[in-house]
Amino acid sequence: MSVKEELENILCSVSKRELYVHTAVKKIEDIISREKADNPDNDCTELAHPAWFRGQAAGIDGVIYSLNKDIDNALEGKEFVGVCTHKKLQELRERIHSITKRSIK
Repeated sequence: MSVKEELENILCSVSKRELYVHTAVKKIEDIISREKADNPDNDCTELAHPAWFRGQAAGIDGVIYSLNKDIDNALEGKEFVGVCTHKKLQELRERIHSITKRSIK
């Protein structure tokens, strides 16, 4: 086999390996992309979309802010104000306000 033929074989095999590696990398990227996609079945799991965790954190922050505001208003003798559309959260806000007002009398 001539040097030219040997070099062509090497280049050909390198190209095939590069193609194989490129194909494998693309498949891996596709799998990772699908895993990162927003899938409601993954909510509240380790596979949840990052936006789910941000939304959960923002919701918790909003509830904490609201409850602290209710407690502060009760401690300052202010009447209960505002309505939350979530029935159980609204009941909790009213209960906290009532308990706080009773505790300062």
